[in-house]
Amino acid sequence: NGHPAYALYDAPYRHYFLSREDIAQRYGLDVAKKWIFFPENYNWTFYTQASIERFIEAGQSAEDIEVMRQFCNLSLAEVLRWCRDVAGRGNVELIIRPRPATHLDDFKAFADKVLDHFPPNLHLIQGESVREWILAADLVVASHSTSLIEAAVAGKHAFMLEPYPMPAVLHVDWHDLLPRIVIRDEFLDICHRQESGNFDHRLADWARGTLMSSGDSIKNLA
Repeated sequence: NGHPAYALYDAPYRHYFLSREDIAQRYGLDVAKKWIFFPENYNWTFYTQASIERFIEAGQSAEDIEVMRQFCNLSLAEVLRWCRDVAGRGNVELIIRPRPATHLDDFKAFADKVLDHFPPNLHLIQGESVREWILAADLVVASHSTSLIEAAVAGKHAFMLEPYPMPAVLHVDWHDLLPRIVIRDEFLDICHRQESGNFDHRLADWARGTLMSSGDSIKNLA
């Protein structure tokens, strides 16, 4: 039947969700500015020790877990600094949406340890779905999150943030189908460009060819 969750990014279904104007009014965002959406997925930073122990009991390698935790801790701290610097210029709205399983207070506590200040245009918002933010955004950046696939399907410019090399245990094949940002200055340049450049079709073509190849999956299911 295809992938009904991804089909929601296509017409007519995409028009069901909150508009950019509605979201702007709800959260005090400027519609005229460039919206950069960062669906955070550095999950290993926020797992409790009890959760880690359960993963190990279920067969997860303790060595792999330590590698993933170090990668996520270092990467999230660096990316938060990048986001502060981007938002500090004032001509964008940068929205960080912590993953729903992470308590917002825990994320804020981590960010407070890393950042000396929060620019007014840097927003931590956990409300609304990833889908609504992707549809409203101009640019989507993330770590190893599958939200990048959704952004590509939605026709949004999407980039993987990789200030530190991704460990093999987290890598999957589709990661190779979208551009990476590995240094701060490149991130600032991409976020503040007037023109977004040519759309990289590789990830969208892969998703539509392998996950959405049966046409309108919602209609198929109905």
